Amino acid sequence: MVRIEQYGLGLMAFLFALAALGGLFAPELLFDNIGIAINTPAGAAEIRAINAGLLGGSSFLFAMGAKHESHRDIALVMAVIVLGGFTLGRLVSLVMDGVPEHPIAFAALVVESIGFVVAILLLRHHRKRLVAD
Repeated sequence: MVRIEQYGLGLMAFLFALAALGGLFAPELLFDNIGIAINTPAGAAEIRAINAGLLGGSSFLFAMGAKHESHRDIALVMAVIVLGGFTLGRLVSLVMDGVPEHPIAFAALVVESIGFVVAILLLRHHRKRLVAD
């Protein structure tokens, strides 16, 4: 059942890479759709840096975890932390700021929450498998 961990991390690596590349090279396409204007060089630099660093770095670690057993545990822990953080941030925003005007922003909460739960399940599966071996 190692394959489920590899497929899960591989899918996360792919999706995070897409988001990283989009945010790095075309942040307006991602953020204009949800009502976030990037109208200064400093704003563009922040968006590009976060996307290249956090999402790109996470994508790389997820890909390494999918390929190498020795990286799998830390990659799954990172997935739980990052997707849990995204989910927490969006839930706090719902409480403090209200429901987002753009459906894409709400859809991100749903997708990231599902990703968080999947990451937890994959990590549990991985650790149970390690104990059984």
